[in-house]
Amino acid sequence: MQDLNLSGNMHIIKPSYSSIILPNLRKINLRWNIIGDISVIHSFSSVIELNLSCNNLKQLLQPRSDLNNLIHLDLNGNGLQDISTLRFAVSLQYLDLSRNGKTTPMNINGLNIDGLQNLTKLITLNLSSNKLKQILAVFKLRSLKELNLSENELTDISPLKQLTNLSSLKVQGNKITDLSAIENHPNFDKYLTSLQQKPSPKLLKFSAKMKNLHQILEQQHQTVILNQSFKQNVEKQKERVQKLVSSSINNQVWFTGKIIILLKNFE
Repeated sequence: MQDLNLSGNMHIIKPSYSSIILPNLRKINLRWNIIGDISVIHSFSSVIELNLSCNNLKQLLQPRSDLNNLIHLDLNGNGLQDISTLRFAVSLQYLDLSRNGKTTPMNINGLNIDGLQNLTKLITLNLSSNKLKQILAVFKLRSLKELNLSENELTDISPLKQLTNLSSLKVQGNKITDLSAIENHPNFDKYLTSLQQKPSPKLLKFSAKMKNLHQILEQQHQTVILNQSFKQNVEKQKERVQKLVSSSINNQVWFTGKIIILLKNFE
């Protein structure tokens, strides 16, 4: 057997996995149990994909040898605050840590992500809903292609400019007001539409050098200021913009969907 699903066994108070001898096991789902100790990995050293989401994990204290083989690890929906042990999981390519980092008097900043710095093979990382205030540990993860930072408390995402392979970025539900630090990112045009900011009194500011302006204009429930300074394709974009104009006051053009555009430098 290579694939084992033991999810949803919450009625077992102290499940014992040591009796399971499956040397060829590669994938195991332990979602929705009451596991509070990651020592369960001892019994599944051959596993490369492990789902421990929605359990009672508070910390990860595990020898290096038990984490070496993991490629896919799902830990979402636990109570993790310290993930420093994950620095030994050097083969990880997929990691879901969403909905962890509950704020306590001992941990006012939510999940501590410093343990991620060694995971240089990571391709997909989900850190949503963790009360994160900073993401300095992420900038070393140069292989990242998909990053979810939504529903945190971030104000600065400038470390992301180091992630040149990043093609998908989600940061909705944060306190970000300025994207200028990453506007020169090689994939800025590709993942710009995933920057789904919730309406905020503060307006997003960034230089509108993206090619897919029309996609941004069509997004609903956003407030965006585009500081226009195009020299290429001006007439094409201008024609499209003016079709969406509903009113104009002091060089500010308001659109449905709460989108604002400054056109004073459009020519």
